[in-house]
Amino acid sequence: MTWEHAPWQEDLAAHVRRLLQLRRENPALRPSRFAHEEQRVPSASVIDWYDEHGETMSVERWTNPSHRTLQYDARSTPETEGANRILLIVHGNERPVDVTLPRIDGVGRYVSLWSSADERPVLDDEVLTPGDVVHLHDTSMRLFRVE
Repeated sequence: MTWEHAPWQEDLAAHVRRLLQLRRENPALRPSRFAHEEQRVPSASVIDWYDEHGETMSVERWTNPSHRTLQYDARSTPETEGANRILLIVHGNERPVDVTLPRIDGVGRYVSLWSSADERPVLDDEVLTPGDVVHLHDTSMRLFRVE
């Protein structure tokens, strides 16, 4: 039995290592409690949802089965570590899409951390601003640190 990995297995392992690193570095990705809409809950992430146009998700968008792209904005509420915020774009459609990054009060930039479309994780720290358009391949995800 050989223990050598095929190239695609090495690529997958690199993605897993990168995602584990990002989880360690970003408290918003690992809340220890659930948030409550009407009160602050320490160690929970406060979440807002946006559509592919950077607009707050409407009830119609949530309930439309053909709508397959969303943006997940999570802010940590730290007890023991620094504050953190991430934006995850999830695109579940078989066609590519252009996504507009949301304009959120107090947000000046989005730093690219990871993309599922890359064969291997790319550590480029591309910086985008609110309102910029991001091209996503079919059925892919993209993660940003929000600053």
